[in-house]
Amino acid sequence: MSNKMVYVVTGSEDGLLGVFGNVKAAYGVAKKYCGEDAPVKSYSLVLKTLRSLRSANVCDYGSRVTAYITSCYFNEEVY
Repeated sequence: MSNKMVYVVTGSEDGLLGVFGNVKAAYGVAKKYCGEDAPVKSYSLVLKTLRSLRSANVCDYGSRVTAYITSCYFNEEVY
């Protein structure tokens, strides 16, 4: 049985925003949460960071709010 990777999106002000089966959907929600005026990291940079660190900040520091994506396996605990 293969392990299913899921992507957890967390907002700095609202906590858990959602759990997604693909990174593109998670990125879209995180980007929308950051707002139109926020400096947002590119999809390719977020994907690269997720692959190496399993967690990525979508909004650059200095924006009003931030959103993070954390990748984990379906039955793995996330802290």
